[in-house]
Amino acid sequence: LSLDLRNKKLYILDGYLSTISSFNYDGTNRREIKMSRDTLQQAFALTLYGNTLYWGSWRQHTLFSMDVESGNTNSVYKRMGAKVVERMMGLRAVHPTLQSPSSKPNPCQSAGCSTDQASVRTTCRLTGVWF
Repeated sequence: LSLDLRNKKLYILDGYLSTISSFNYDGTNRREIKMSRDTLQQAFALTLYGNTLYWGSWRQHTLFSMDVESGNTNSVYKRMGAKVVERMMGLRAVHPTLQSPSSKPNPCQSAGCSTDQASVRTTCRLTGVWF
C-alpha cells in the first residue's frame, strides 16, 4: 500500500495478480493502472514519490519505477544481488517536507556509492547495516 496525500489516493500492489491499482480514500474511482507479469511478478514494497511509484521484484532482483500519469515503467536499479533482495522487505521514499529536522548525523552522507553502468544511475546506501 502507498498513500498519495496530495491527491487523496491509495495505491495497492498485488504481487500474486501482478497488478497495481488505485482508488480514492473513500473507495471510489478504483482502477487498475498497471498489469505486467514482467515487472510485477513477486513484486513487493510499493512507495510513491511525486508522480512516480517505486517497487521491488524478488524474482528479478530489480527496483522498478512507473510514472503514474503515463504508465511508463523503468528499471531503476537492475540485478541487485540476490542477498540484498532476499533481505529487503520494504521500500520507502519520504519527501523532505515530511521529514522532521534531526540533530543526528546523516549516516548516508559518507556511505559508499555504486554505479550501475547499464542504467548509468548512482545509488548510495549504507554498507554493512541491515534494517
